[in-house]
Amino acid sequence: MKYLFIFSFYIIFFSVLSAEKVSIYADCSAEIEKDCQSIKKTRARIMQCLLEKGKNISTKCQSSMDELSESSKEKSSQACKADMREHCTWIVPGGGRILKCLLKNEAKLSELCFAAMNEI
Repeated sequence: MKYLFIFSFYIIFFSVLSAEKVSIYADCSAEIEKDCQSIKKTRARIMQCLLEKGKNISTKCQSSMDELSESSKEKSSQACKADMREHCTWIVPGGGRILKCLLKNEAKLSELCFAAMNEI
Protein backbone atom coordinates (compact mmCIF):
# COMPACT_ATOMS: atom_id res chain seq x y z
CA MET A 1 0.00 0.00 0.00
CA LYS A 2 2.85 2.36 0.93
CA TYR A 3 4.56 1.78 -2.42
CA LEU A 4 1.33 2.32 -4.31
CA PHE A 5 0.95 5.70 -2.60
CA ILE A 6 4.54 6.71 -3.38
CA PHE A 7 4.18 5.56 -7.00
CA SER A 8 0.92 7.49 -7.39
CA PHE A 9 2.52 10.58 -5.88
CA TYR A 10 5.44 10.41 -8.33
CA ILE A 11 3.11 10.05 -11.32
CA ILE A 12 0.98 13.03 -10.32
CA PHE A 13 3.91 15.16 -9.13
CA PHE A 14 6.06 14.70 -12.22
CA SER A 15 3.23 14.96 -14.75
CA VAL A 16 2.32 18.38 -13.35
CA LEU A 17 5.94 19.48 -13.21
CA SER A 18 6.68 18.39 -16.77
CA ALA A 19 4.30 21.05 -18.12
CA GLU A 20 5.89 23.71 -15.91
CA LYS A 21 9.39 22.65 -16.91
CA VAL A 22 8.80 23.46 -20.56
CA SER A 23 7.68 26.97 -19.72
CA ILE A 24 10.71 27.89 -17.59
CA TYR A 25 13.15 26.50 -20.18
CA ALA A 26 11.43 28.27 -23.06
CA ASP A 27 10.67 31.57 -21.31
CA CYS A 28 14.10 31.90 -19.71
CA SER A 29 16.31 30.36 -22.39
CA ALA A 30 18.38 33.52 -22.90
CA GLU A 31 18.90 34.01 -19.15
CA ILE A 32 19.77 30.34 -18.62
CA GLU A 33 22.27 30.46 -21.49
CA LYS A 34 23.86 33.67 -20.19
CA ASP A 35 23.91 33.10 -16.42
CA CYS A 36 23.47 29.39 -15.75
CA GLN A 37 25.60 27.49 -18.27
CA SER A 38 27.69 25.53 -15.79
CA ILE A 39 24.92 24.17 -13.57
CA LYS A 40 23.04 20.88 -13.70
CA LYS A 41 19.85 21.68 -15.64
CA THR A 42 17.26 20.75 -13.03
CA ARG A 43 14.24 22.90 -12.23
CA ALA A 44 15.45 23.70 -8.70
CA ARG A 45 19.01 24.58 -9.74
CA ILE A 46 17.82 26.80 -12.60
CA MET A 47 15.45 28.63 -10.27
CA GLN A 48 18.24 29.14 -7.71
CA CYS A 49 20.70 30.27 -10.37
CA LEU A 50 18.26 32.78 -11.84
CA LEU A 51 17.41 34.08 -8.37
CA GLU A 52 21.10 34.58 -7.52
CA LYS A 53 22.61 35.69 -10.84
CA GLY A 54 19.75 36.96 -12.91
CA LYS A 55 19.85 40.72 -12.64
CA ASN A 56 18.39 41.54 -16.04
CA ILE A 57 15.58 39.03 -16.31
CA SER A 58 12.97 39.56 -19.01
CA THR A 59 9.35 40.12 -18.00
CA LYS A 60 8.36 36.83 -19.62
CA CYS A 61 11.04 34.92 -17.71
CA GLN A 62 10.17 36.64 -14.42
CA SER A 63 6.51 35.78 -14.90
CA SER A 64 7.37 32.13 -15.57
CA MET A 65 9.67 32.05 -12.53
CA ASP A 66 6.97 33.52 -10.29
CA GLU A 67 4.42 30.99 -11.51
CA LEU A 68 6.79 28.06 -11.12
CA SER A 69 7.97 29.30 -7.74
CA GLU A 70 4.45 29.41 -6.30
CA SER A 71 3.44 25.99 -7.60
CA SER A 72 6.80 24.44 -6.69
CA LYS A 73 6.66 25.73 -3.12
CA GLU A 74 3.40 23.93 -2.54
CA LYS A 75 4.48 20.67 -4.16
CA SER A 76 8.04 20.50 -2.83
CA SER A 77 7.01 21.58 0.66
CA GLN A 78 5.09 18.31 0.91
CA ALA A 79 7.93 16.23 -0.54
CA CYS A 80 10.63 18.03 1.48
CA LYS A 81 8.81 18.96 4.70
CA ALA A 82 10.88 16.65 6.94
CA ASP A 83 14.10 17.61 5.16
CA MET A 84 13.39 21.32 5.62
CA ARG A 85 12.78 20.71 9.33
CA GLU A 86 15.97 18.67 9.67
CA HIS A 87 18.41 20.71 7.58
CA CYS A 88 16.94 24.22 7.25
CA THR A 89 15.29 24.93 10.60
CA TRP A 90 17.10 28.21 11.19
CA ILE A 91 16.77 29.53 7.63
CA VAL A 92 14.46 32.51 7.20
CA PRO A 93 12.11 31.81 4.25
CA GLY A 94 12.17 34.08 1.22
CA GLY A 95 14.52 34.98 -1.58
CA GLY A 96 15.31 31.36 -2.40
CA ARG A 97 17.08 30.71 0.93
CA ILE A 98 15.20 27.46 1.67
CA LEU A 99 15.91 26.18 -1.83
CA LYS A 100 19.59 27.08 -1.43
CA CYS A 101 19.68 25.24 1.90
CA LEU A 102 18.12 22.12 0.40
CA LEU A 103 20.54 22.18 -2.53
CA LYS A 104 23.45 22.59 -0.11
CA ASN A 105 22.26 19.50 1.79
CA GLU A 106 21.35 17.53 -1.34
CA ALA A 107 23.40 14.47 -0.33
CA LYS A 108 21.43 14.18 2.93
CA LEU A 109 17.90 14.54 1.49
CA SER A 110 15.21 11.87 1.61
CA GLU A 111 14.52 9.99 -1.63
CA LEU A 112 11.24 11.81 -2.20
CA CYS A 113 12.75 15.25 -1.66
CA PHE A 114 15.85 14.39 -3.69
CA ALA A 115 13.63 13.34 -6.60
CA ALA A 116 11.62 16.55 -6.34
CA MET A 117 14.76 18.71 -6.24
CA ASN A 118 16.38 16.92 -9.18
CA GLU A 119 13.41 16.80 -11.50
CA ILE A 120 14.66 17.80 -14.92
